Amino acid sequence: MATLLYKYKIMIEEAFYVETGGENMINDEIFKGIPLSREVITKAVDFLGKYKEGEYLYPNVLLRNLNLSKGSELWITKVLVENELVDALHYYNCPRCGKQSDFFSKEYLHTEQPICEECDTEMDVDNYRMVYRIKY
Repeated sequence: MATLLYKYKIMIEEAFYVETGGENMINDEIFKGIPLSREVITKAVDFLGKYKEGEYLYPNVLLRNLNLSKGSELWITKVLVENELVDALHYYNCPRCGKQSDFFSKEYLHTEQPICEECDTEMDVDNYRMVYRIKY
């Protein structure tokens, strides 16, 4: 685990410095202006090191546990996905009965209209959520 975590830390730090040019601001077009210091990146790596392969990471968990500003967690998960450290999955929360769907891949979104298994309510974009399955 220590070797994987070290490799993981290096990948995150490299991505951070490539995208920021060594500054404390992300220059990526989508996430422009999000402040992420080296300290935050180190905290993120230490926190994520507690996860095991096959476990699930919710973006809000990053926000809460790392005291991030909204949007910072998206940059961190983007780096994790691009470096194939996590799989991005989706799920829906039913607005009618509150049931959470099983996790599914992005391809599923384009093939079928998701319907709640509990009450047959059709889901829409407002009910859509992200979760990340750990691969390291």
